[in-house]
Amino acid sequence: MLFDGLDIFVYGSVLPHLLETKTFDLTPDQAGDLGSYAAFGMLVGALTTGTVADRIGRKKLMVSCVVLFSPACGVCAIADSVAVFGLGRTLAGVGPGGLLPTAISMVSDYAPRGRGAIIIGLLMTAHHAGGILSAYVAKWLVEPVGWRAAFWVCVLPLLFARCSPGSCPSR
Repeated sequence: MLFDGLDIFVYGSVLPHLLETKTFDLTPDQAGDLGSYAAFGMLVGALTTGTVADRIGRKKLMVSCVVLFSPACGVCAIADSVAVFGLGRTLAGVGPGGLLPTAISMVSDYAPRGRGAIIIGLLMTAHHAGGILSAYVAKWLVEPVGWRAAFWVCVLPLLFARCSPGSCPSR
């Protein structure tokens, strides 16, 4: 969930640099549009989560969401145009849109009786901590390395998306 939050909030953290360096000749209007693409992707992910989870299972869906949003951030990192960057941001939103409600549902099922609310609260805190982390990632990486490095950090969850028996999307 920490990386889920990092993925969603990283764009806002690098946006000042994108505008300052005139990356993609980005206008303020385009920047605003790009900011909403991940939110639109989250809407799509959230609306399809229930049906997909019923068909493939929650664990498989969670792994699939990570496998979707991590490479989508890689697309943003290598984007050479506003269109490609926008596509990456939209796909990067679909993953967290599906991951968040699925994780909340799983926590509700597995939390000890009487502890569900506090554990869900902690889960949501991790999402927002990822947003805070995105500001630090941008602060540490954008000046010395460039804005693309912040999106490469968002690809790291792919390293943790190991499939256990019965939870791999391709099984």
